[in-house]
Amino acid sequence: MHCRYESLVALEVHVKQLILLVVCGSILVTYAHAVDEHTPPVQTPSNETSQNPSSNLGLPDNLDAWSSRSQLWNQLVQTAAMAAELQQELAASRAANAVLQRELGELRQFILDHEEFGEDFEEYDRIRAIAELEEKRRAARERRTKLDSERAQRKLLLEQRNTKEEQERLQKMKSEHYARAGFSSIGSDVYLGRSAYFYAPRDETESPITYTPGSGVSNINGASEIDYANMTISGSVLNASTANRNIGVAITFFDEYGNQVGAEIIQIDNARPNIPYPFTSKLQMALNRPFASSSSYVLFADANP
Repeated sequence: MHCRYESLVALEVHVKQLILLVVCGSILVTYAHAVDEHTPPVQTPSNETSQNPSSNLGLPDNLDAWSSRSQLWNQLVQTAAMAAELQQELAASRAANAVLQRELGELRQFILDHEEFGEDFEEYDRIRAIAELEEKRRAARERRTKLDSERAQRKLLLEQRNTKEEQERLQKMKSEHYARAGFSSIGSDVYLGRSAYFYAPRDETESPITYTPGSGVSNINGASEIDYANMTISGSVLNASTANRNIGVAITFFDEYGNQVGAEIIQIDNARPNIPYPFTSKLQMALNRPFASSSSYVLFADANP
């Protein structure tokens, strides 16, 4: 094996020499081209006065600095082809050397195992086969565990997405159903129905005056003077959850400048699901004209124990 390795090293050195020869050939082509175009022919020096450069470069004796470009080119092509063949042989030799190195490693391992397990090669081979099989099984178990985990994760994500989509679909259907009945969501599964507002005339013998935000006061009875400080609100609260709850709703009123001018808290105890609970409340307003806007929100929605 040591001899084969030395042969490979020698072959690699030879290839490097051939590559150097190709480079020298290229230089000779350039030099010959310059001589042909710019230098008049001169007499070839004799062997007695100077040494032939082709001997130093490993070129054939019929090639020198004064050879024609076609001769130099042909020699360069032949040298390049030879270098390519040698490179292929070098690659094959290196592959063979790698195989030998691997076999050498296995042999060294066998020697170590031989010292541990004795001279019974079959026992050694059996133990190694068992170890390799166990390693493959372990890798297979890890791959299977990873695949099972990824599959379970994908299944969980799909179930969560389907659950979320189903909840959104049911919530949309519920909101549309309540909207057709005149209710709008104010949060926490609490809905507030359309409310009506009334102002009392200062003359108690006259009928109350209806107020619709955005449309103004409807004084169809011709009240002489309206008491805007006293207002009555009427509406309904609905529990849209599946459990009985104690619900508190705040309704606030604002003037055209955004100032709060009144408020009322509606509290429904033990409100059952999907049942509207009507309310009517009288409140004091800090304004001498109709309010401009209102806002409703949930104060609390606690499950009834």
